[in-house]
Amino acid sequence: MNKKAAMGMITIVGLLFGPAPARSQMQQEKFSLRIAVEYGSAGFGDLDRAEEGHNARLSDLANLWGFEKAGNLALPHLGINLDGEIVLPIVPRLSLSLGLGRISRTGGESRVTLKQVATGAETLISWTTSAAAIPLTLNAYYRIPISPRLSGFLKAGLGCYFASLKLTSYRKSALLGVETWSRTISQERDYALGYQVVLGMEAGLSSFLSFFTGAGWRSANFKNWNVQYDYSSTALTDDTRTASCWAVEELNRDTGKYYPGFLFSDQEPTSTSYRNVRKAEIDFSGWSLQVGLRFRFGK
Repeated sequence: MNKKAAMGMITIVGLLFGPAPARSQMQQEKFSLRIAVEYGSAGFGDLDRAEEGHNARLSDLANLWGFEKAGNLALPHLGINLDGEIVLPIVPRLSLSLGLGRISRTGGESRVTLKQVATGAETLISWTTSAAAIPLTLNAYYRIPISPRLSGFLKAGLGCYFASLKLTSYRKSALLGVETWSRTISQERDYALGYQVVLGMEAGLSSFLSFFTGAGWRSANFKNWNVQYDYSSTALTDDTRTASCWAVEELNRDTGKYYPGFLFSDQEPTSTSYRNVRKAEIDFSGWSLQVGLRFRFGK
């Protein structure tokens, strides 16, 4: 290690753990603003199970009919979240905050292609997903002092999550020179209560500014989606409807198996081809890693 690097390391350690200045840089303030960027996951619940069911069904059909299968349908589970909070101290180690954020998951088009060389038959199935949630949260912070410039914190709170989901599915088939296609574009909306927990560390950079990092878990499960969707096909153009989302297990007559699925219907599906029918639950629950800055005001 060269001399400059060694001096730099000594300086950083001295800032974090050295003697406190005349006034601690982690002292109480009237209020503060926290801004964080997060990278994390989202589970998607019944929508994720429907994705797995579609992939399993297509693989089974390809094996049954002697088709070559390429690709899989996929959801964008990982992505970036943004979070901002106004923090108000209550007692020296305890604060309350009001937060507003955005959870966003947008994936490119995922597709599956089925081909049968002997007949020239070919089917293309694609799926595009764009999901977002806006959480309005109320949180409590408990600070654990480590040194004048360094502290740990535990954050826990409740939130009201406003979610939207856009799904586009497309299918095109070609057999004996005849092409058919169908497309469904849907927009779903719902809101739900959830909770979040974060454990992290905060380092004072000055009397005004701190840097923090943490890891957390978020739970937000949506059970009553309102859907507006537009269906068009070779035989039908722009049939727009409103409906609810349903999770089902659907029987495929060719394979004789039931596969998890996802339906839009204004009433509960009653076909004998379906079992375990219920309102679909789509969640934005998942873990996250965050980094951010805290700005203190009014000392």
